[in-house]
Amino acid sequence: MSPIGRVFIVLNLLLAGTFVGFSGTYLQQANHWKQKHETKDKELTTEKGGRAADRSNFDLAINKAQVEKSTLDNQLANLKQDREKLMETNKNLEGRLSSMEADYKALNASANATREDIKGAFGQAQAAYAMAIADQKTRDTAVRERDDAVGKLRDANTKIAGLEENVRDRDLKIVGLNKDVSEKDLLLSAAKVRGFLESMATPPLAGTVSHVSNTGNLLTISITENSTKAEVKAGMSFAIYDAGTYKGEAKVTEAAEGMAFCRVERAKEGTTIKVGDRATTQTN
Repeated sequence: MSPIGRVFIVLNLLLAGTFVGFSGTYLQQANHWKQKHETKDKELTTEKGGRAADRSNFDLAINKAQVEKSTLDNQLANLKQDREKLMETNKNLEGRLSSMEADYKALNASANATREDIKGAFGQAQAAYAMAIADQKTRDTAVRERDDAVGKLRDANTKIAGLEENVRDRDLKIVGLNKDVSEKDLLLSAAKVRGFLESMATPPLAGTVSHVSNTGNLLTISITENSTKAEVKAGMSFAIYDAGTYKGEAKVTEAAEGMAFCRVERAKEGTTIKVGDRATTQTN
Protein backbone atom coordinates (compact mmCIF):
# COMPACT_ATOMS: atom_id res chain seq x y z
CA MET A 1 0.00 0.00 0.00
CA SER A 2 1.18 3.39 -0.79
CA PRO A 3 1.92 5.99 1.85
CA ILE A 4 -0.99 8.14 0.72
CA GLY A 5 -3.40 5.22 1.21
CA ARG A 6 -2.07 4.77 4.68
CA VAL A 7 -2.55 8.44 5.40
CA PHE A 8 -6.17 8.22 4.24
CA ILE A 9 -6.74 5.14 6.39
CA VAL A 10 -5.26 6.90 9.41
CA LEU A 11 -7.39 9.98 8.68
CA ASN A 12 -10.49 7.82 8.30
CA LEU A 13 -9.70 6.16 11.61
CA LEU A 14 -9.19 9.51 13.30
CA LEU A 15 -12.37 10.88 11.79
CA ALA A 16 -14.22 7.72 12.72
CA GLY A 17 -12.90 7.94 16.30
CA THR A 18 -13.82 11.61 16.44
CA PHE A 19 -17.31 10.87 15.13
CA VAL A 20 -17.76 8.01 17.55
CA GLY A 21 -16.64 10.23 20.44
CA PHE A 22 -18.83 13.05 19.28
CA SER A 23 -21.79 10.70 18.77
CA GLY A 24 -21.32 9.18 22.21
CA THR A 25 -21.15 12.59 23.81
CA TYR A 26 -24.20 13.78 21.87
CA LEU A 27 -26.18 10.66 22.71
CA GLN A 28 -25.24 10.98 26.34
CA GLN A 29 -26.34 14.61 26.39
CA ALA A 30 -29.54 13.75 24.48
CA ASN A 31 -30.34 11.01 26.99
CA HIS A 32 -29.68 13.43 29.87
CA TRP A 33 -31.98 16.04 28.38
CA LYS A 34 -34.65 13.41 27.78
CA GLN A 35 -34.54 12.34 31.41
CA LYS A 36 -34.77 15.97 32.53
CA HIS A 37 -37.68 16.47 30.15
CA GLU A 38 -39.49 13.41 31.43
CA THR A 39 -38.85 14.47 35.04
CA LYS A 40 -40.03 17.98 34.30
CA ASP A 41 -43.05 16.61 32.43
CA LYS A 42 -43.94 14.47 35.46
CA GLU A 43 -43.49 17.46 37.75
CA LEU A 44 -45.69 19.60 35.51
CA THR A 45 -48.29 16.84 35.33
CA THR A 46 -48.24 16.52 39.12
CA GLU A 47 -48.39 20.29 39.54
CA LYS A 48 -51.22 20.47 37.01
CA GLY A 49 -53.13 17.85 38.97
CA GLY A 50 -52.54 19.80 42.18
CA ARG A 51 -53.65 23.00 40.51
CA ALA A 52 -56.79 21.27 39.27
CA ALA A 53 -57.49 19.98 42.80
CA ASP A 54 -56.88 23.50 44.19
CA ARG A 55 -59.20 24.95 41.58
CA SER A 56 -61.85 22.41 42.50
CA ASN A 57 -61.41 23.33 46.15
CA PHE A 58 -61.56 27.02 45.29
CA ASP A 59 -64.75 26.42 43.32
CA LEU A 60 -66.24 24.60 46.29
CA ALA A 61 -65.12 27.40 48.62
CA ILE A 62 -66.62 30.00 46.27
CA ASN A 63 -69.91 28.11 46.15
CA LYS A 64 -69.88 27.77 49.93
CA ALA A 65 -69.07 31.47 50.29
CA GLN A 66 -71.92 32.34 47.92
CA VAL A 67 -74.29 30.19 49.99
CA GLU A 68 -73.05 31.85 53.18
CA LYS A 69 -73.40 35.27 51.53
CA SER A 70 -76.96 34.43 50.59
CA THR A 71 -77.65 33.32 54.16
CA LEU A 72 -76.05 36.48 55.57
CA ASP A 73 -78.06 38.58 53.13
CA ASN A 74 -81.23 36.92 54.40
CA GLN A 75 -80.15 37.45 58.00
CA LEU A 76 -79.33 41.09 57.25
CA ALA A 77 -82.76 41.55 55.72
CA ASN A 78 -84.35 39.97 58.81
CA LEU A 79 -82.23 42.18 61.07
CA LYS A 80 -83.32 45.25 59.15
CA GLN A 81 -86.95 44.19 59.61
CA ASP A 82 -86.34 43.56 63.31
CA ARG A 83 -84.63 46.95 63.58
CA GLU A 84 -87.61 48.65 61.99
CA LYS A 85 -89.94 46.82 64.38
CA LEU A 86 -87.78 47.80 67.36
CA MET A 87 -87.69 51.40 66.21
CA GLU A 88 -91.48 51.37 65.96
CA THR A 89 -91.72 49.75 69.40
CA ASN A 90 -89.28 52.30 70.80
CA LYS A 91 -91.36 55.09 69.34
CA ASN A 92 -94.47 53.67 70.97
CA LEU A 93 -92.63 53.29 74.28
CA GLU A 94 -91.42 56.89 74.09
CA GLY A 95 -95.02 57.95 73.60
CA ARG A 96 -96.12 55.88 76.58
CA LEU A 97 -93.24 57.29 78.64
CA SER A 98 -94.29 60.83 77.82
CA SER A 99 -97.85 59.96 78.83
CA MET A 100 -96.61 58.35 82.06
CA GLU A 101 -94.48 61.43 82.84
CA ALA A 102 -97.54 63.61 82.40
CA ASP A 103 -99.55 61.28 84.66
CA TYR A 104 -96.71 61.35 87.22
CA LYS A 105 -96.69 65.14 87.24
CA ALA A 106 -100.45 65.16 87.73
CA LEU A 107 -100.20 62.57 90.53
CA ASN A 108 -97.36 64.49 92.16
CA ALA A 109 -99.40 67.68 92.08
CA SER A 110 -102.35 65.80 93.57
CA ALA A 111 -100.05 64.28 96.23
CA ASN A 112 -98.76 67.74 97.14
CA ALA A 113 -102.32 69.01 97.46
CA THR A 114 -103.22 65.98 99.60
CA ARG A 115 -100.13 66.59 101.72
CA GLU A 116 -101.25 70.16 102.34
CA ASP A 117 -104.73 68.89 103.26
CA ILE A 118 -103.13 66.41 105.69
CA LYS A 119 -101.08 69.21 107.22
CA GLY A 120 -104.26 71.24 107.65
CA ALA A 121 -106.03 68.23 109.17
CA PHE A 122 -103.11 67.67 111.51
CA GLY A 123 -103.23 71.31 112.56
CA GLN A 124 -106.93 70.93 113.27
CA ALA A 125 -106.16 67.73 115.19
CA GLN A 126 -103.62 69.60 117.31
CA ALA A 127 -106.12 72.38 117.97
CA ALA A 128 -108.76 69.84 118.92
CA TYR A 129 -106.21 68.09 121.13
CA ALA A 130 -105.46 71.37 122.92
CA MET A 131 -109.18 71.74 123.63
CA ALA A 132 -109.44 68.09 124.73
CA ILE A 133 -107.00 68.34 127.66
CA ALA A 134 -109.27 70.43 129.94
CA ASP A 135 -108.74 68.36 133.11
CA GLN A 136 -105.56 66.77 134.43
CA LYS A 137 -106.37 63.07 133.79
CA THR A 138 -107.67 63.69 130.27
CA ARG A 139 -104.63 65.82 129.55
CA ASP A 140 -102.28 63.03 130.61
CA THR A 141 -104.20 60.53 128.51
CA ALA A 142 -104.32 62.96 125.59
CA VAL A 143 -100.55 63.51 125.76
CA ARG A 144 -99.95 59.80 125.28
CA GLU A 145 -102.60 59.54 122.58
CA ARG A 146 -101.19 62.62 120.84
CA ASP A 147 -97.75 60.95 120.66
CA ASP A 148 -99.43 58.02 118.94
CA ALA A 149 -101.47 60.36 116.72
CA VAL A 150 -98.28 61.91 115.31
CA GLY A 151 -97.31 58.53 113.84
CA LYS A 152 -100.90 57.56 113.02
CA LEU A 153 -102.33 60.68 111.45
CA ARG A 154 -105.02 58.81 109.56
CA ASP A 155 -106.62 57.86 112.92
CA ALA A 156 -106.35 61.36 114.41
CA ASN A 157 -109.95 62.45 113.80
CA THR A 158 -111.37 59.25 115.29
CA LYS A 159 -109.10 59.46 118.32
CA ILE A 160 -109.93 63.14 118.86
CA ALA A 161 -113.62 62.33 118.76
CA GLY A 162 -112.97 59.64 121.37
CA LEU A 163 -110.99 62.11 123.47
CA GLU A 164 -113.81 64.63 123.36
CA GLU A 165 -116.17 61.94 124.57
CA ASN A 166 -113.68 61.07 127.31
CA VAL A 167 -113.51 64.74 128.31
CA ARG A 168 -117.24 64.83 128.81
CA ASP A 169 -117.10 61.60 130.82
CA ARG A 170 -114.17 62.90 132.90
CA ASP A 171 -115.97 66.18 133.54
CA LEU A 172 -118.93 64.24 134.88
CA LYS A 173 -116.58 62.13 137.01
CA ILE A 174 -114.78 65.23 138.29
CA VAL A 175 -118.11 66.81 139.25
CA GLY A 176 -118.91 63.66 141.21
CA LEU A 177 -115.43 63.54 142.72
CA ASN A 178 -115.62 67.21 143.72
CA LYS A 179 -118.93 66.48 145.39
CA ASP A 180 -117.36 63.55 147.23
CA VAL A 181 -114.37 65.70 148.18
CA SER A 182 -116.66 68.44 149.48
CA GLU A 183 -118.52 65.90 151.57
CA LYS A 184 -115.25 64.45 152.85
CA ASP A 185 -113.93 67.95 153.62
CA LEU A 186 -117.04 68.60 155.70
CA LEU A 187 -116.55 65.31 157.51
CA LEU A 188 -112.85 66.05 157.96
CA SER A 189 -113.58 69.52 159.35
CA ALA A 190 -116.02 68.00 161.81
CA ALA A 191 -113.41 65.41 162.76
CA LYS A 192 -110.73 68.06 163.25
CA VAL A 193 -113.00 69.88 165.66
CA ARG A 194 -112.95 66.67 167.69
CA GLY A 195 -109.10 66.56 167.56
CA PHE A 196 -108.55 64.36 164.46
CA LEU A 197 -105.25 64.87 162.54
CA GLU A 198 -104.97 64.16 158.79
CA SER A 199 -101.60 62.48 159.22
CA MET A 200 -103.32 59.88 161.38
CA ALA A 201 -105.41 58.64 158.43
CA THR A 202 -103.07 59.24 155.50
CA PRO A 203 -100.79 56.27 154.69
CA PRO A 204 -97.04 56.98 154.21
CA LEU A 205 -96.65 57.48 150.47
CA ALA A 206 -93.91 59.18 148.45
CA GLY A 207 -93.05 59.59 144.81
CA THR A 208 -91.88 61.88 142.03
CA VAL A 209 -93.70 64.45 139.89
CA SER A 210 -93.75 62.90 136.39
CA HIS A 211 -95.92 65.43 134.55
CA VAL A 212 -97.00 69.05 135.03
CA SER A 213 -99.70 70.78 132.95
CA ASN A 214 -98.98 73.95 131.01
CA THR A 215 -100.97 75.98 133.53
CA GLY A 216 -99.08 74.38 136.44
CA ASN A 217 -102.22 73.58 138.46
CA LEU A 218 -102.50 69.91 137.40
CA LEU A 219 -99.81 67.32 137.90
CA THR A 220 -99.17 63.58 137.96
CA ILE A 221 -97.21 61.85 140.72
CA SER A 222 -95.57 58.46 140.17
CA ILE A 223 -95.72 56.56 143.48
CA THR A 224 -92.31 55.03 144.21
CA GLU A 225 -92.56 54.47 148.00
CA ASN A 226 -95.56 52.67 149.54
CA SER A 227 -94.32 50.76 152.55
CA THR A 228 -97.83 49.81 153.77
CA LYS A 229 -99.02 48.93 150.24
CA ALA A 230 -101.90 51.35 150.81
CA GLU A 231 -104.36 52.19 148.06
CA VAL A 232 -103.97 55.69 146.63
CA LYS A 233 -107.35 57.40 146.86
CA ALA A 234 -108.88 60.68 145.85
CA GLY A 235 -108.65 63.30 148.60
CA MET A 236 -105.15 62.42 149.77
CA SER A 237 -102.73 65.35 149.95
CA PHE A 238 -99.08 65.40 148.92
CA ALA A 239 -96.50 67.95 149.95
CA ILE A 240 -94.30 68.98 147.00
CA TYR A 241 -90.68 69.94 147.59
CA ASP A 242 -87.31 70.10 145.83
CA ALA A 243 -84.06 69.48 147.71
CA GLY A 244 -85.75 70.38 150.96
CA THR A 245 -87.53 73.46 149.59
CA TYR A 246 -91.27 73.31 150.19
CA LYS A 247 -93.27 74.29 147.07
CA GLY A 248 -96.92 73.58 147.91
CA GLU A 249 -99.71 71.07 148.40
CA ALA A 250 -101.45 68.90 145.80
CA LYS A 251 -104.68 66.92 146.37
CA VAL A 252 -105.41 63.63 144.58
CA THR A 253 -108.46 63.84 142.31
CA GLU A 254 -108.06 60.41 140.73
CA ALA A 255 -105.69 57.48 141.04
CA ALA A 256 -104.52 54.56 138.92
CA GLU A 257 -102.03 51.77 139.59
CA GLY A 258 -98.89 53.50 140.84
CA MET A 259 -100.12 56.94 139.68
CA ALA A 260 -101.83 59.85 141.44
CA PHE A 261 -103.50 62.59 139.39
CA CYS A 262 -103.57 65.76 141.51
CA ARG A 263 -104.73 69.36 141.55
CA VAL A 264 -102.46 71.95 143.19
CA GLU A 265 -104.28 73.33 146.25
CA ARG A 266 -101.57 75.63 147.60
CA ALA A 267 -98.43 76.88 145.88
CA LYS A 268 -95.64 78.72 147.66
CA GLU A 269 -95.01 82.12 146.12
CA GLY A 270 -91.78 82.36 144.14
CA THR A 271 -91.58 78.59 143.48
CA THR A 272 -92.51 76.51 140.43
CA ILE A 273 -93.50 72.86 140.59
CA LYS A 274 -91.70 70.91 137.89
CA VAL A 275 -91.07 67.34 136.73
CA GLY A 276 -88.66 65.56 139.07
CA ASP A 277 -89.83 67.24 142.28
CA ARG A 278 -90.43 64.97 145.29
CA ALA A 279 -93.92 64.40 146.75
CA THR A 280 -94.91 62.86 150.11
CA THR A 281 -98.02 62.48 152.26
CA GLN A 282 -95.98 62.81 155.49
CA THR A 283 -95.49 66.48 156.31
CA ASN A 284 -94.19 65.99 159.84
